[in-house]
Amino acid sequence: MASTSTKTSSSSSNLPHKYDVFLSFRGEDTRTNFVDHLYAGLVANGFHTFRDDEQLERGGEIASQLLDAIEESRVFIVVFSENYADSRWCLNELLAIIDTMARDVSKIVLPIFYHVNPSDVRHQRGSYATRHTSPVEDADDDEVAMIEDWKYALTEVANFSGYPVDPNTDKGMRSRLWDHMDVQDVLKKRTGTKSIEGIFLNLSKLNNINLTTKAMKKMANLRLLKIFLGSEVVSGEEDYKAYISSDFEFPSWDLCYLHWHGYPLNSLPSNFEAEKLVELNMPYSNITNFGEGNMVQFSKLTAVILSHSKNLIKVSNFSSTPNLEKLILEGCTSLREIDPSIGDLERLGLLDLKECKSLGSLPDSICNLKSLKTLYLSGCSELNCLPEDLGNMQHLTELYANRTATGAPPPVIGRLRELQILSFSGCTGGRAYPSLFSLSGLSLLRALDLSDCYWWDARIPSDFWCLYSLEKLNLSGNHFTMVPTSITELSRLKVLVLGRCQRLQEIQQLPPSLEELDAHECVSLLTSLASSSDVVEATSRMMSLHRTILERIQDHAPKSEFCILIPGDGIPEWFEHREMGSSLTMELPSDWYDRDKFLGFCVCFVFAFKDQLPQIHHDILCQLNNFSFFYPYWDKWSGEHSSNDPHMWLAYQPRSGVDICYPEAWNSIRASFELSGVTDALSIKCGLHLIYK
Repeated sequence: MASTSTKTSSSSSNLPHKYDVFLSFRGEDTRTNFVDHLYAGLVANGFHTFRDDEQLERGGEIASQLLDAIEESRVFIVVFSENYADSRWCLNELLAIIDTMARDVSKIVLPIFYHVNPSDVRHQRGSYATRHTSPVEDADDDEVAMIEDWKYALTEVANFSGYPVDPNTDKGMRSRLWDHMDVQDVLKKRTGTKSIEGIFLNLSKLNNINLTTKAMKKMANLRLLKIFLGSEVVSGEEDYKAYISSDFEFPSWDLCYLHWHGYPLNSLPSNFEAEKLVELNMPYSNITNFGEGNMVQFSKLTAVILSHSKNLIKVSNFSSTPNLEKLILEGCTSLREIDPSIGDLERLGLLDLKECKSLGSLPDSICNLKSLKTLYLSGCSELNCLPEDLGNMQHLTELYANRTATGAPPPVIGRLRELQILSFSGCTGGRAYPSLFSLSGLSLLRALDLSDCYWWDARIPSDFWCLYSLEKLNLSGNHFTMVPTSITELSRLKVLVLGRCQRLQEIQQLPPSLEELDAHECVSLLTSLASSSDVVEATSRMMSLHRTILERIQDHAPKSEFCILIPGDGIPEWFEHREMGSSLTMELPSDWYDRDKFLGFCVCFVFAFKDQLPQIHHDILCQLNNFSFFYPYWDKWSGEHSSNDPHMWLAYQPRSGVDICYPEAWNSIRASFELSGVTDALSIKCGLHLIYK
């Protein structure tokens, strides 16, 4: 089974689902006509859409990739065509859609009846009376049960409000308006009727449109309203608006989903009684106080997204949203207060308060959120402390608290036994941290960011190196002088970031599992690759870093990728081929590709920035004949800490990663390197080496 998806960046990127729309259809019936046009229209209007391709189906079984896409989709468009029920694949896919909808009431299915009678689908008649909907006489119990499940799925989905395909239907009589010109026409002529259940308006296609109460008055069955920005908008989100009067009202009784980018009023409409609402998404709105004075019970509401609503001061009355699962307030820079009733949200799993720069404290009741798994506090620069009972949040798995005024991470964090990601970068405001608290209780921790925390060697507790689940460790911008050999105890560590540790003098050993080491701008690093003369000296007190690298590649993990970024202008002496500049060509002997001995390719590139720092598309690109790979460095340098000193990037690619390009047919290798994101980078020298057992 193969799948294709087109991803577009829009304001919906903050939504909790990966895909806006999942298309289910029978390819041989519709792929080359109707579905192609539908898919193109969805993508053009900013909907991140997954389109299943059944050309590689095998026996009707659904691949795990497809099941993941179904779980990660918000809206399902099912195109019922003449031969849909002939496909076990399609029926299993439909059953998976029904299953995920049963678990998540926020998901929506929209059936389309393509040249078929809805009643035939509903009752499995006509072309829907197939071998998959009518068991044969000798069918076993399992087959009969499966057929009953398929029939149930067909009936259930067909019973949702759908519509036959009729291009000549009057716009005002359609159930859904997708095209921005159709929306404009209906609103301008006030031809909307109760047939309209969904309006999807791309503001980037039709900016500064006026919505009036009269134009929407007759849309009594409106269930879906999405006023959004398409992928073509990359900046100036605040400038795209749909204008309404201060007394604007619209039918909301049946509303299930509301997405309104740049909602212009400071409160919801006075007649807003959307008791069926599942998600409210209003980025860049003008709302000032959400929930205040609200008497409506939003019992089905699971997600509230008010990101970048810069006038929002307070969020209150959570008693009206008892089933809320996601609350996203990122970038609400005027937010000063969160009502203590937030502690009553028993199902809240995600709380995003990133860049709420005016928020000075959190209510103690937040510690009652037993279901909370992810908490974002990064950029809350006025937040000076965390609640004392934070350790009660026993199911918290991710805590991001970068650039706050809280100081050192409180010891209570050690009680968060299920924590997997902890990020506490730059929280001192220039003050040196005391000794780090014990982390031994965080046995599930996978990623830890303690960068820019002003830590010295003595501040690290001995049990710091007992975080056996740790895969990524960021200690950049600190004052360490050495990386102790104890780091080898982190047996699962893949990424170690030490950039801007300007006092760092020594890296003695590396964990065998390490795949990436970033030590950029570590100007005191004594183990320069250029200075070592004996790479086999194992007993030397100052073990050569390039021997350590070679050991890591050749002996410990020859089947996994590895790269390192450090200051210096030298290439390790064990590199067989070196050239000045950014490219070289290496002739190969006829027997070079011995599958029993050849492990992979090691490349090296020395470069420097002149005056311009990386801006966009910040990658180091390496091309080996028809094989290419890259290393992103966009977050490595910043204007505050940047230097123009030369740096060396060394990377290893195992044979298995290159085999797709049939390297056994190569008789020479041309290696070339490029720095993207800058126009005046200096390419000093490069190297290439083949690694054998």
